[in-house]
Amino acid sequence: MTTTHIRRIIGIPALVLWVIAIVPRFILGKGERLVFQLENWALLFAFVLSILYMIMRTIYVVKKDNKHKLYYWLRCVGVGIILLTMSFCTGCFFLDHKLWNNNDYIVYDEFGGVFASDYVLYKRNGLVENRLYVVGNNFLNLKPNHVDYTIYEPLDLIKMENEGMDVEYNTKYHETTFYRLSDGHRYNQNLNDSLLTLVGQK
Repeated sequence: MTTTHIRRIIGIPALVLWVIAIVPRFILGKGERLVFQLENWALLFAFVLSILYMIMRTIYVVKKDNKHKLYYWLRCVGVGIILLTMSFCTGCFFLDHKLWNNNDYIVYDEFGGVFASDYVLYKRNGLVENRLYVVGNNFLNLKPNHVDYTIYEPLDLIKMENEGMDVEYNTKYHETTFYRLSDGHRYNQNLNDSLLTLVGQK
């Protein structure tokens, strides 16, 4: 197998990944994205494969033109550093952490700023995930020990259980919060006892 074939093996998937990463951003509606964040993963791997392709292409050019070998190698390294930096930024800002999922719903921990992130509920619809609403948040971006959701569709309820560590008092906490499934309305904590009775947990 020649280096030309290897470049094509790398270049064609890179091109396909760029299409997967870019096209959905124009055809999907607001609050919609591909399942499993496919467009974001495609963007990340498109960067990586593009770096490999650029390096191989540079080596090919260098072999053909030895007079400008240093120039092409410097260009190769510069492009590689830029693309690696962009890949890192893509991984930090575009990929959301999956907290919970079942067959129909999924909750992502979405970056909401320097000091907080939101737990956002999505509903799966074929190859598309539709953004519904926020079902919790994470102040100061502290990683909780455990976040779990139970969805009661006949009762139009979502139960969130959040376990973590209170940094200020260095103690563990357990919090139960209910949301309305149809619109994301958060119920007052004072209603927890009656809602737990309703779902058969008290």
